[in-house]
Order: sequence, then structure tokens, then C-alpha cells
Amino acid sequence: MDMRLIKILILICVTATLNSCDSDGLRDTSFADFQKAPTNVGVMTKVATDFSGTVHITPYADGAASFLVDLGDGSEVQEISAGLEINHTYETGQYEVKVVAFSTTNVSSIEITDSFFVLSTCQTETEENIDGNAGPLNISVVNRFQNNFTPIGGLTTSSTSNPSLSLSNISCNVQEVVRASGCSAFAGLIKLFSSPFSISEDSDTFSLDVYGEQTVDVNILFVGADIFNITQSTTSSGEWQKLTYDLSAYHGGSISRILIYFDKAQTCDDSIYYFDNIQLLAE
Repeated sequence: MDMRLIKILILICVTATLNSCDSDGLRDTSFADFQKAPTNVGVMTKVATDFSGTVHITPYADGAASFLVDLGDGSEVQEISAGLEINHTYETGQYEVKVVAFSTTNVSSIEITDSFFVLSTCQTETEENIDGNAGPLNISVVNRFQNNFTPIGGLTTSSTSNPSLSLSNISCNVQEVVRASGCSAFAGLIKLFSSPFSISEDSDTFSLDVYGEQTVDVNILFVGADIFNITQSTTSSGEWQKLTYDLSAYHGGSISRILIYFDKAQTCDDSIYYFDNIQLLAE
């Protein structure tokens, strides 16, 4: 028989056999599907805003039956079924969770990670410095029952609990200022230093954190060998903002006291503001 004919017959037989296998389901490739690892693996982490330290951890993936979750704080690795979440309590700090997904046949995915910061408690300040000979300026509320500032012009002030604990300000205690009705339009706060603070390249940026339910202009009068004042304004309400004052134009000068004005020259309207973390450092 002609060799070319033989090859054609063999090809016809093989094709027919394969088609027969397809029709009978003998070429079922579903087994390969059982060996597939889950894809599109991810994890959602939601940190509770009540400062309880609780974090809701929800892993997800296509084709996953279960997950192994390393919580990132040294606790036991947890295994959960797809569609469930883990509620875990952390101490204050930065954490990274690691997640591996598994298929129904126990094929694992690559490991994915997610990082988050947990704030479970406020920070009690333990140090401050108002002595220019002892280091950088640092004013915070160390003693809740001690008034750090002297009010002038009918303003009232006291130390109080942080009204909005957040990553922007984790201090337990802050300074409250009330522009009580009837106070002078130039009412403010004064702070004397034990010895003057020098203004130099190492200390020419004055800053403080400010919070209010409305925006406010904060004017600082710096008194030393010279007297100068700078005004900065908050740009949003209901959150802590850091205001910075550039003193680089006054190198060689010094500061022996400061006066702080909130909405200087404006009518007093019982508005309340809070401030904290006064510092004089290099930018």
C-alpha cells in the first residue's frame, strides 16, 4: 500500500478516536481546574474609630475555600473559611497582616500583605521644656491640673481631654481656649520662658497643633530682643492641624515669651479652640 495513503488513514483514525473521546467525555480537563490556585487574593482591613484597638480583617480571592491569616502581632495564625472575617484587638502600633488563600483541593496562592496603624489609647505627655538653656522648646499638657498659660483680656483657658483623638494628635490632654462673650477683641494667652530661646538654623520653625469646630486665624507675637508677629490659619474644621511659623528671617534673635491670639481683633463669641504640642525646631 502506498505509504502516503497509510499516513492519511492513520490521521483519519486518530482524529476519529479523539473526536470519540471528546463526545464520550474521556478528554475531561476538569482535573486541571482542581489544581488551580486561588487568584485575585486580597484583604480588607478596617480599624475601629472608637480607639478600642479592634481591627476587622476580611480576606478575599477568586476560587478560594479558606484562608490562613497571620495577624502580625505574634498571636496564633488563624484559619477561616471564605466569606468570613476576623475581629482582632491590637495595642497601639504599626502592623502587617499576611494572607494565603487555599482552593477546595488545598492548592495555595501566593502570600499577600497589608499594613495598618492602630491607635488604641491616647499618649500621656511626660516631658516639656520652657528653658532655653535646657534644650529645644517643647510645651505640652504634662499636668492636667496645672494651667500652662496666662489668659489676658477676658479669655479663659484650662487643660482638658483631647476632644478629637486621632493620628494627627494622640495626646490625652490638650489646652482649651474659650473666647467668652464680653472679652476684649485683643484677648489672648501669654507664656513666659525661664530663659530665652535662640533663633538659628537649628531652631527657626515654630509650630503648634490646633483644633476647632470652625476655622481660625492664630496670631503669635514673639517677644525677645525684637518683637514680631506672624499669623497662620487653619483650613478645615473638626480636625487637628499643625500650623508652622517660619522664623528664618530672624536668625540671631531670641524669644523670651510668646502671646497667642485666636481670631485677634474679632468679636468674642464663645467660640472654643484647642491647641497642643508647641515646638521650636529646625524645619
